[in-house]
Amino acid sequence: MTKPTSFEFSWQEAERRAFEILLDAAGSTEGRDAFLGANPGTVNVWHLEPLPIGDSQLSLLAPDCPSVYMQLSAVGVYLKRDAAMALAMRLLRGLPVERDDTSNVACLRVRSVSGPEREEVDFRNEKAPILCWEIRVTLDLAFDTGGKAF
Repeated sequence: MTKPTSFEFSWQEAERRAFEILLDAAGSTEGRDAFLGANPGTVNVWHLEPLPIGDSQLSLLAPDCPSVYMQLSAVGVYLKRDAAMALAMRLLRGLPVERDDTSNVACLRVRSVSGPEREEVDFRNEKAPILCWEIRVTLDLAFDTGGKAF
C-alpha cells in the first residue's frame, strides 16, 4: 500500500482506485460503459457512487494503518437481464482486493448484490420511460488515511 497525498483527500484517492479495480474486473472502459459518480442518462452502463456514511465504522480495519471504512455501490442499468447479472458475476470474480500495492486501498470487497430488478428508467432524449434491469453491488472500502492531520 502507498500513503495518500493528503489526509483530507485520502477518500478520493481510494474511491478512484476502487473504480479502476472495478473497471478491470468488469472489463469496462471509463466514459463508455462505466462512470464514476452518476449515470449520465444512458442504458447498458454502470456507475460507482458513494453511499451515505451514516453509521459506518470509522475504525482500524487494517492492522498496521489508520484506516477509514465507507460503502460504495456499483449500479448497473441494462436492457437485458443477462447483462446485468454478468456485471455482478464479473465483480464477484474480481474481488476482494486487500492491501493494493499501488494505492491507499486496504480492502475492497463485495458486501451484497441486490437485483436484478425490473425498473422503468427515464433517459434523456426518450419520450417514455424504458424498461431496464437494474443491479446493485454494494461494496465495502477501507483505505489508509495517512494518519491524522495533526
